Amino acid sequence: MGHLRWLCADSRACIPNVTPQDYFRKKTPLPTELRTREFARLPLWIKEQSFFMAGVMRAEALNTFRQAAQGVIDGTVSEQEALRIIREGLKASGYKPEPGQDGTIKDLNSVHRQMINLRTNVSLAQGWAWDAQSRQAWEIYPARELIRGRRPDEPRLWEQKLWPDAIGPSGSGAKPEKMAALIDDPIWVYLSDFGTPFTPLKWGSGMMQTPFRRTEAIKLGILRRDQQAKPQPSGSLNETLEVQTQITDPQAREELIGDLRGLGTFRENALVFTDPNGSRPWPVPMLAQLLGQMNIDATENYQKRALREWVALGGDSRAFAKMEDEFAGTDLLDDWNMLVRRVSRQENTTSAAQVIGALLQLAELIL
Repeated sequence: MGHLRWLCADSRACIPNVTPQDYFRKKTPLPTELRTREFARLPLWIKEQSFFMAGVMRAEALNTFRQAAQGVIDGTVSEQEALRIIREGLKASGYKPEPGQDGTIKDLNSVHRQMINLRTNVSLAQGWAWDAQSRQAWEIYPARELIRGRRPDEPRLWEQKLWPDAIGPSGSGAKPEKMAALIDDPIWVYLSDFGTPFTPLKWGSGMMQTPFRRTEAIKLGILRRDQQAKPQPSGSLNETLEVQTQITDPQAREELIGDLRGLGTFRENALVFTDPNGSRPWPVPMLAQLLGQMNIDATENYQKRALREWVALGGDSRAFAKMEDEFAGTDLLDDWNMLVRRVSRQENTTSAAQVIGALLQLAELIL
């Protein structure tokens, strides 16, 4: 579980202003025999936290491809330089393709395989950061449009087939005449090979998303004039992180929870990551336990600190506006907004009075 702690120790890295560099740097090479189709069935958090290549079990090869992609994302190497890094890394590791795969897409020495992997990983990192940031401008841009950003060797029939064919099965509110939909429309995930609502959507795809104005969304008929299309904010990357376990002995479970220092808890047969500074919703008593503990670096929980500031400003509805005035542009305001969202989701309500009541109850327990 040391790996779990390394991934999740500081959930502030998961706030909406995360950069592609930060997002990709947290990925850990995951050797796997799974093919692309099999890996697609795994939970999204596994795909978000891991750097994998279909059917590649060699850790040295994965590290080589990951290093090259990181360089491109960081802006320190060009695409051609990244390909050179891959070639030299594979040669140094002694890589040889399996019999019968030399020169095919399964050959890691294939420039086509290298290019697809490189561009896909770079695009996913950029897409995740763009998605998180674009959700903050939802009042002006409540939707996004799919356009062709790069023409692949074998372009898919997006306008003619993929988009119109996906509307019905996905339960989308989109229209067939234009590839635009609300940010949280199910068509985005339905079309994605990666289970994400942002591009590239498909392996080797040259498609990209652009913001789509509210006025245009109304004109197209995917948004009513009186409709508020506020999307769900980007949550912590670790919000759904959990693992099934065969540990049944109560004492062994307690010892493991103690070793995790507040980062994990048991829910039936699953060891669940608590996401202490993130967005995973918990009942107030559980939140009190999480926020009442110190972070693993011996600092105070970030959301507890934000809660204290809100109480100091009055602990009521007016204090919400004061928080925005006092701490605009700071990490503390991000931590506060994260806390409010997780309480609101747990209460499953939009009632300000109920949310304030829960926050005050939380403050009584930990402050």
